[in-house]
Amino acid sequence: MTPASLLIAALISTTIPLVAGESHLTARGPDDDVLVWKTPEALIEGVALIRAKAEASAIIPLIACVPRTGTRVIEAPEDLGRSMRGVVVTSGEWAGCRGVVEQEDVERP
Repeated sequence: MTPASLLIAALISTTIPLVAGESHLTARGPDDDVLVWKTPEALIEGVALIRAKAEASAIIPLIACVPRTGTRVIEAPEDLGRSMRGVVVTSGEWAGCRGVVEQEDVERP
């Protein structure tokens, strides 16, 4: 094997997979929109603010995008625990948006 092919083989064997799985978003409650938060910390803070009935102006800066139910996403491979999922939106007007959603907002096929 040449040095270049050894390097490529080493990189392939140590590379983390880019995607964990394809899914789609599912809104809970009366709304058809799903909040995708910028970070795990933004999700925690945003949910607390919503529960406290805070002004929208305090919540909006924490949101990455607001796709509709049924929008396709790819789940990110990082482990965010049991209650959160990292996602990349792959369809609709918010395609390319990256962020974090609550686990219940992701439905796997």
